[in-house]
Amino acid sequence: MREPPLFEPGCRRDRRRCARSCDLGRSPGTTPAPRRGRGLSLALILVSHDSGPLLEACLRRAAGAASVSAIRLIDNHSNDGVPERVAALFADDSRFSMQKRADNPGFGTACNQGAASCDSDWLLFLNPDCDVDPETVDQLLARAQAAVNPGVIGLASRTPSGQLERATTRLLPSCSRLLFGPRQAQLDVAKPWQEVEAGSGALMLISRRLFEQLGGFDRDFFLHAEDLDLMARARKFGAQNYVALDLRATHHQGSSSQQRPWFVAWHKHVNLARFLWRHPQHVGDRLLWPALALGLMVHGVWEAARIAIRRQ
Repeated sequence: MREPPLFEPGCRRDRRRCARSCDLGRSPGTTPAPRRGRGLSLALILVSHDSGPLLEACLRRAAGAASVSAIRLIDNHSNDGVPERVAALFADDSRFSMQKRADNPGFGTACNQGAASCDSDWLLFLNPDCDVDPETVDQLLARAQAAVNPGVIGLASRTPSGQLERATTRLLPSCSRLLFGPRQAQLDVAKPWQEVEAGSGALMLISRRLFEQLGGFDRDFFLHAEDLDLMARARKFGAQNYVALDLRATHHQGSSSQQRPWFVAWHKHVNLARFLWRHPQHVGDRLLWPALALGLMVHGVWEAARIAIRRQ
């Protein structure tokens, strides 16, 4: 079945043929830079869009990890001056590179651009509002390297008050799960390392090899659900997503989204509907999709309007 014409068209070329050139931000016919002869390495990749001062603090902390060999900041047309301050801060750090875009193509597309600009063996996608200790980064990479068939690796994402975010251990959403449950995975607190269907998108670790095999992030997801889509495709590919519950990061929740909350609310609903269509989990999900998608669109309009009115 074709995707309903509810959404703007994205890349319509054969995804298997152009996964590395189109989805990963390279020009068709080009190849990635050759790997240097060294051990396993980690690239720290962040995307900014008027992300505020949290970007500088979070990047400074995570960059202290011994395993980080490359730091890539992709700026999606910010106007707050913070990316320029970050570039000045890391001016003498040979690992750092910033690419400023004149447009905002979305989070996933920018992540693909960052991944394509380096040759590290592992990729750590970090939200600019996610604060993680450098030792935690090194420990997470060590566990990922030792894991069996690792997919997307996460950790315990906590609020500034210390509460565990529900997104840390998620079930992949589906029409039937949203309507009838369950929505949340059962958490085994006795197991610090466990397999999950999906984890938090605030911090995602994945091997370059798998990332390129999957074609990177799907740029049809402009904002929100691109993390769920990547995790779902990793599982379909045969990889296993894991979460390290004894390792933590503090998620300050949406530094960029605070600038245009109505815009974020709309895309959150649209892309959830897109995800539900592309990744049915149960028999009958496609039959339930039209009614649920309509409900999501109505709720998205209502929430965006409510936020806009409240901010006046």
